[in-house]
Amino acid sequence: MGCDGRATCLGTLTGAGAAGSLNSVSSPRANMQIAVNQVHVESDDELRSIIDSVGVPDSRLERAELELKAAFNKSKPAWLDLLKHVVAIANSGGGAIFGVDKNGNKTGLADSLLNDLDAANLSNKLGSYSSVRIATSYREIMHQCLRFGFLQIDPGERLAVFESDGNYQAADGKTGKCFTKGVVYVRVPGSTREAEQADLDVLLERVLRIRTTAFLARIQQVAFLPPEAHLIASRPQSAEGVVLGTDTKITLGARRPRP
Repeated sequence: MGCDGRATCLGTLTGAGAAGSLNSVSSPRANMQIAVNQVHVESDDELRSIIDSVGVPDSRLERAELELKAAFNKSKPAWLDLLKHVVAIANSGGGAIFGVDKNGNKTGLADSLLNDLDAANLSNKLGSYSSVRIATSYREIMHQCLRFGFLQIDPGERLAVFESDGNYQAADGKTGKCFTKGVVYVRVPGSTREAEQADLDVLLERVLRIRTTAFLARIQQVAFLPPEAHLIASRPQSAEGVVLGTDTKITLGARRPRP
């Protein structure tokens, strides 16, 4: 039964680009562990499982990768605070749940944030303070007659750092600062803080692993080319290249020379 005494209140209010899977999610009673930084939320049921898991005493939900927000008032300090968490989570991967407070209480959202947390709008907001590109997607669901949102934040291929201070004017007229230029922010269980040396070591190792994996994948592609294939070297953004092992020049996109 739902909150109105009749049917259970279920529904989908999914935003564009909300994709992925959280394959490790199961019932909160299963004493589960969720590795949000490794996967995406792909279905409404998976998101409901995460929401149900927050605040459950025997749940091992990875709070370091999740920011919990009961509401979002869209003020400048609120936006700066969110951008700080987005950048910190992007250094490892994870997301933010809207409609759940810091203690795990399910409050629900009063209004939809689909337009505000749209990937393009969030990217524009972040672009005022950093040139780093962070892939995000946002989805909303109705669960137990309450509205909840999940902002998926994918880990980047390089460290995310702010290039200008996140300043705002407080109600008392004083200048507040939410984040500082040049500082690397990371997630720890339940909060965001400045990175320490040990954090930087882990982050740099992750970036190196990502780039090494991508490099090896390209080598593997070359290794499996057919014998009659040609390798062409070219400068970035150039329309011309040279067939390796020869002096033959070629226009990219044109028919390759036969041996």
